[in-house]
Amino acid sequence: MRASTLFRLLSCAAIFIAAAFWFHERATSAALQNRLTAMHNQEQRLSRLHVERDRLRGQLTAIDQRNDRPRAAERRVAPDRAVTPAVTNAFAMGQWTPVTEWKKEGQSTPRSAISTLLWAAAGGDLAAVQKILKFDDAARIAARAWFETLPPATRSLYATPEDLVASVTMGRIPPTTAELSWFHETDADHAIMGVILAGLPSPVPEQAVTIQPSVANEPPFLTSQNAKRLAVLNLVRSSDGWHVVVP
Repeated sequence: MRASTLFRLLSCAAIFIAAAFWFHERATSAALQNRLTAMHNQEQRLSRLHVERDRLRGQLTAIDQRNDRPRAAERRVAPDRAVTPAVTNAFAMGQWTPVTEWKKEGQSTPRSAISTLLWAAAGGDLAAVQKILKFDDAARIAARAWFETLPPATRSLYATPEDLVASVTMGRIPPTTAELSWFHETDADHAIMGVILAGLPSPVPEQAVTIQPSVANEPPFLTSQNAKRLAVLNLVRSSDGWHVVVP
């Protein structure tokens, strides 16, 4: 009787251990499968973004080529006449500047810093965008907290929380046209600038929009919601030039 009872106990223990091992392996397999699925979905989204980036770059190249053809034809018609290139003041206050004229102008002034930021965003230069952004301690803590809430597969796409913020900033700048609508220099090292960004082309007709003028150095605002949006940016001057402050 004792041997039979001991045998049954050992058998039950073996079955329990085998069942526990099976449930553990199944749970681990399910977790790995979910992670692989998330990574696969992230790779697909990233691939679509790369395709869209290449398409936009192709459009910009085609626009540049079309703009060069009239100038080349003029040189062939009148080769003996000196052609004086038109001087354009890119990002002049109140003037729309197309993406083809966004240029890398350094960070020596608030306007040049904005120009360089837009140029870097349009070209997909994440490092250049991050170089222009200015993080204080509170912004870094907030960026880290946001970064920690993301799934591991998403966090693996960014080296640091600052890279994540720069990537989101870059994604919110459409490669269309921009206008510096408002500027206020609070002192020699601080400035505020309003930038209007035109949205991407849409089949829906765009509603008329009016920009109310600045009063008492307050930022202007749009009177109707449409494809255009106004970004009010704070800038600060450091030893290496002007930077856009991350809120």
